[in-house]
Amino acid sequence: MEDPGRAMSLYRSAAEGGDAIAAFNVGMMLGKSPAAVPWLRQAAEAGVTEAYPVRGDRLSEQDLDDEALRWSSPPDNGSRGCRRISRAQA
Repeated sequence: MEDPGRAMSLYRSAAEGGDAIAAFNVGMMLGKSPAAVPWLRQAAEAGVTEAYPVRGDRLSEQDLDDEALRWSSPPDNGSRGCRRISRAQA
């Protein structure tokens, strides 16, 4: 990327306008920062399946393991949102 600052600005603007892929890109550019989680949440809730494991990783890194487990994989029933995992399955 030639200008990461410009790319971040453009992705953030698109994400704020509701673009889920842009939200995923913002989350990825923020790396392991806790600030990445809301962007990854936005992307996952909009159906960007690549956001699920990344968001789960970021939550786990913040010792939010219960929530991380809920976001470990995309829904398998075609619905929006995450697939719930019970403690018995974990």
